[in-house]
Amino acid sequence: MEKFEIENAALHENLSRSAKWARYLAYITFASVGLSFLQLIFGIINNKGSMAGNIFSFIISTVITLILATNLLSFSKYTNMGLLQKDRVFFTQAFTNLKNYFLVIGAIFLILLGLLALFIIVFTIVLIARN
Repeated sequence: MEKFEIENAALHENLSRSAKWARYLAYITFASVGLSFLQLIFGIINNKGSMAGNIFSFIISTVITLILATNLLSFSKYTNMGLLQKDRVFFTQAFTNLKNYFLVIGAIFLILLGLLALFIIVFTIVLIARN
């Protein structure tokens, strides 16, 4: 174990708060996945919309959401362990999880930007073809 001290009290406090809020957000995200599952079940029972489409979109969104929530929860856990045990290895793991969280968010953002660009191109082609 590589021991080290965080000499700056403000840095220690900010890391502690960040870990606490990451843990809260992860728990809220897990709860929202549960509520989404209930919504899926009630939608299937009421026979609203395409069942296969609903299940497919639920699975995709749930996998992405669980990956994000797990990374936040791991960031919180390893940050708290690093603060308590003053171990650099825990901080390295914590920030690796935070990096992974932002990588997933960035990938989703890039995919959405690509879909938006595709939509604009198709919309422009349709407008030009009509005239």
